Amino acid sequence: MAFFNLTSPQGVQEALTELGFDPGPADGVAGPKTQKAVREYQTSKGLTADGIVGRMTRAALAEDLRARGHDVKE
Repeated sequence: MAFFNLTSPQGVQEALTELGFDPGPADGVAGPKTQKAVREYQTSKGLTADGIVGRMTRAALAEDLRARGHDVKE
């Protein structure tokens, strides 16, 4: 079981990778590839695909990670 800190860009990148979306390297930089992965994730969850990790996207990521048995900080 892993721990994911969704309050940091690096933690979001690691979460996206765990969930099968490719944000590129988990370097803490929310560049174009990370934004594309966020939009793809948002689309898969029926969320507004704006590439921004807001409250609803963060909650969805946390729910999906917890369903896999991971610890999450939102």
